[in-house]
Amino acid sequence: MMGPRIGELTPSGSGDAAHQSSSMPRPQSAAQLLPKVTLPKLDSAGGALWLLMVGAQANRSLNEGDLDGAEATYQIIRRKLEDSSMSARDRLLVVFHHQLGIVAQHRGQLEQAEQWYQKSLEITEALGNRPGMASTYGQLGLLSEKRQDFGAALDWIVRCVALFEEFPHPATGPV
Repeated sequence: MMGPRIGELTPSGSGDAAHQSSSMPRPQSAAQLLPKVTLPKLDSAGGALWLLMVGAQANRSLNEGDLDGAEATYQIIRRKLEDSSMSARDRLLVVFHHQLGIVAQHRGQLEQAEQWYQKSLEITEALGNRPGMASTYGQLGLLSEKRQDFGAALDWIVRCVALFEEFPHPATGPV
C-alpha cells in the first residue's frame, strides 16, 4: 500500500501530517522571508512577478492592519528598486514611497507621512504622471485636514481636482 500523497492527511497519530504542520514555525509576514531569498533581476519577467507578488502581500498586510509587516515589506521593495537600474525604477518608486506615506499616516506619524508623499510627488511631477500627481495631492490634502490645516488641505484638494479633466474617469468626468 502506498503512503499518503502530498497534501493528504493521514489518520491521527504522532507522525500525522496535521500534527507536523501545526508544530512547524510559520513566518509572520513576507518581510521575514525576503532577506533569505535570492531575487531575480527586477527587469526580468521573474522580477516583475516578484514585485507583483510581494507588493500584493504588502498591500494585504496594510489592509489587514499589519502596519509593521506592510512597512517592512514596502521598505524591502523600495531598497531593491533603489539599487536597480531597471527602466521602470522611478515609476515604481513613486508607488512605494506613496504606500510608505500611507503606513506612516495610519500610525499618526504625520511628518514622516508628508516626507514620503513629497518624495513620491517629486518623482511623479518629474515624470509628468498627472494621475499620480492627483493621487498624491489628494493624500497631502487629507494629511493637511488631519492636522487641521484647512487652508493647506483646500489648496491640495483644489490641485487634485484641477487635474481631473486631463484624465477622464466615470467618477470624475462630465455629468
